[in-house]
Amino acid sequence: MFLGDSITWDNHFVALVETHLRRRYPERALRLLNRGVRGDTVHDALARLDRDVVVERPQMVVVLLGINDGGYRGLDRRRRRRYLDGMRRLVRRLRGETRARLVLVTPTTVLPRTPALARNREMLASMAAGLIELGRRQRVAVIDLFSFFSAKLRLAAAARPPIALMADANHPNPAGHLVIATHLLGALDPRGPGRQPDQRVDLARLPLPRALTLTHDRLSLFVPPAARPVRPLLDLGGPHGQRLMVVGAAGPLRLRLADRILGTFGPAALRAGIALEAIDDAPWVRDAELLYRLLVRRGALERRLRPCGRPPCPTAAQRHATRLELGRIRRALAEWKPPTYRLQIEAADVR
Repeated sequence: MFLGDSITWDNHFVALVETHLRRRYPERALRLLNRGVRGDTVHDALARLDRDVVVERPQMVVVLLGINDGGYRGLDRRRRRRYLDGMRRLVRRLRGETRARLVLVTPTTVLPRTPALARNREMLASMAAGLIELGRRQRVAVIDLFSFFSAKLRLAAAARPPIALMADANHPNPAGHLVIATHLLGALDPRGPGRQPDQRVDLARLPLPRALTLTHDRLSLFVPPAARPVRPLLDLGGPHGQRLMVVGAAGPLRLRLADRILGTFGPAALRAGIALEAIDDAPWVRDAELLYRLLVRRGALERRLRPCGRPPCPTAAQRHATRLELGRIRRALAEWKPPTYRLQIEAADVR
C-alpha cells in the first residue's frame, strides 16, 4: 500500500512499480493499493488511517508525505516539528493497529520558480533529514527520495537539451514519476529495477539458426514513452535495457519472432549488442505498456469510487458505470500473464 498526497494520488509511479513487480515476479499474487489524496498532510492522513489503511490489513505500507506539510515557504521550525510529530504518531499507530512492514519516504522537492519556493527547498531538506533521524531512532526503514530526486533534477537541468522532470512547481511529470519508481524499487526489490545480465550467443559453438527465449523477468523497468528522455540518467542497465550480444557472425543476421521479422543487424551491431527494449514496437515493450495502462486506468477508476471530498461529485449513474468498467479491468489484470517470447536468430538471406 502507498499512503500519500497528490504525488501518490496521480498514480503513475505506483503503476510503474506494480508493472515492474508483476513482470518480474509473475508467480506472486501482488495487489498494490493507492491511498493518496490530493492536498494531504501527515495529519490529514492520520485522520483517515482507519478507513483507508487499517481496514485493508496491508502487508507493507510505504508512506510518501511532506510536500504539503512544508507550506511552500522557507525554514519554519514549528511546521517542521509538527510534521515530524505527525510522522512519529503515524509510525506508532501503524505499528499498533497493523502488522504491516513500514517504509517511510522523504518528500520530493520543488522547482525554485519563486523566492519562496527556492527557500522551501531548505525546509524540505530539513524535514527529510529529520525523517531519516526519526527512522533511525524508531528503527523504521527510510528511503531518502529528497536527495535522489534533487540530484536527478540537477542532472536533468544540465542535460543538453534540458530534461523536464516536473509538470509544475511541485508535481512530477511522467519522467519524474519514473525517477521516483526507480529509487523506490532500488530499495524495495532485492533485484533492483535494472535489467538482468545481457544474453550472449556464440555462433562458433552453436550454428544458425539459433533459438532463444526471452521472458519479462529478465527485462528492466518499463519506461513509458513520455518518460524516455530521462532514462540515460537512471541506473537501468544502459539507455535501452537488456542487450542480445552475438559473436562469431560472418554477415548480417535477422531476428525473428514467429512469422514477424524484428530487424536485420550487421556483425558490428551484433557484437556491441542489440538493445531488445529499443526495437521498434517490440512485443515485450508493447505488452508491458498494455499492463501499465491498465494499472493507470484502474487507479483512476478506483479514485472515482472513493468518498467524495470536494465537488463536483459523481452521480449514481456515473458511479455505476465506473464500477462496471473497473470490474472489466480487474478481470483483465487477473488474467494477465507475462508472455514468453521464442526468438530465432537466422542468416539474413534465409527466406
